[in-house]
Amino acid sequence: MAIFFAGWIAVTAAIPTPVDLKGSIDAKAKELADIQAKKEAVQREIDELTQSGQTLGRDLKVIDRTVTELTYAIKENELTQAQLADEIEGLTGTIADQRELVTAHREALGALIRGLHEAEQEQPLLIFLRHGRFSDGVSDAAQATVLSGKLMSTISDLRVAEQDLTTSITNLEKKQTAREREQVTLASRKTIIASEREGKQQLITATKNREQAYAAQLMDLQKVQDQISIEINKIEEELRRTIDPNTLPTVGRGLLANPVANPKLTQGHGATAFAERAYKSKWHNGVDFGAPIGTEVYAAESGIVINAGDQDAYRGCRKAAYGKFVELKHGNGLTTLYGHLSKIQAKVGTRVERGEVVGYVGRTGYATGPHLHFTVFASQTLTAARPGYPEGTKPSSCGPMPVGGDLDPMKYLP
Repeated sequence: MAIFFAGWIAVTAAIPTPVDLKGSIDAKAKELADIQAKKEAVQREIDELTQSGQTLGRDLKVIDRTVTELTYAIKENELTQAQLADEIEGLTGTIADQRELVTAHREALGALIRGLHEAEQEQPLLIFLRHGRFSDGVSDAAQATVLSGKLMSTISDLRVAEQDLTTSITNLEKKQTAREREQVTLASRKTIIASEREGKQQLITATKNREQAYAAQLMDLQKVQDQISIEINKIEEELRRTIDPNTLPTVGRGLLANPVANPKLTQGHGATAFAERAYKSKWHNGVDFGAPIGTEVYAAESGIVINAGDQDAYRGCRKAAYGKFVELKHGNGLTTLYGHLSKIQAKVGTRVERGEVVGYVGRTGYATGPHLHFTVFASQTLTAARPGYPEGTKPSSCGPMPVGGDLDPMKYLP
């Protein structure tokens, strides 16, 4: 009997946490906090710059500060990966210990069950014949009662140990997935920072570094932006009138997930005061979320990528529309658009899940500062031919322009 009890006591020992590993994780967390503060300071500089009048000097400064911010973001990715590696190492050791604990509990449980079974098999007469007196038989019966109590306690401990093991395995899988995502984001941000540097050089070359030449280019660009804005709104104004409410899901907050973490709404949907000033159409077909370039953009709901492209690649549309964008059609009657991206992650024809990265925030297309443009279309209003325009219309060439009857995204977001 003592063997069972000794084993039962041994498996209840606590699992130690490696102090050095915890120290490493804490140190990286402090570094990450410092980098985040620096990123936020740079972003405030960028916000202030974009609020001032658009000039060549200002735009070159914005690019420089963006490169600085992306450099911090890349360092953030590297530190986060290292922190996750430490946490994965710690969890791996914890899981190994927890597996041993579960095994020990199971072995102790088996031994207790066998001991209890043997005690229950002995009849009182056999106990008397074996010991020669009933007092010893009573002692054995008492031990069987204690054994039964230990059995229930060990079963409870086993359940707790198995739950702890399951939780640790789930956490490990999440951290492994997070590390993989960090690796992808790190590689993407390196691509984006190279693109920003290339864009700066192209801007200097195109303007010969002269403010007067840049001002002339901006005037020409404004005409193109106005033309495209009017043409697209004319199409979408008609499509808005064709929206069938019966094809839409019930309006509800959280039906769609936020497309960026900690969203900062900078422009609303429809005839906003900004749209009245900035667009010839006087209408904004989505909402804008301010965020640093390189910020991950998530699918608001699971769906199929029906459209994606870079409208800046079209000479007649450069900096005049959505720039780099992704369009997802969902199974709930809604289609979402993600515009002004710095990099596209999703591919046309593929299925993406809610919360999956589809691209990264940028300022491509008609954007004065870094932000995500997010539109919700009624899927029923999308043109039959994708990509393209409704039959009989011919707006400026921008490639695969997304068009449809737009809805207020804030009615569906959390």
